[in-house]
Amino acid sequence: MSTGDPQLERNSHDRGTQFDPPSLLGIWATAPYFHDGSAATLADVFRVGKEHDLVDRINERDMRALLSFLMALPNE
Repeated sequence: MSTGDPQLERNSHDRGTQFDPPSLLGIWATAPYFHDGSAATLADVFRVGKEHDLVDRINERDMRALLSFLMALPNE
């Protein structure tokens, strides 16, 4: 999968814009998000770019539930 802007990517493994997505465990403690740090908060993750933007696809209640779930995941 190719993601992000090659000029902003922080991939130190010489894979260009190819990435292995990390675990969601403890995601609440790993800001900023995305490979280029373009999402400062978990809420921003779902408001950035075309692929991740959920704001127009789910209602506010479901967005809060999703964020609550992510914030409740253990750190280990």
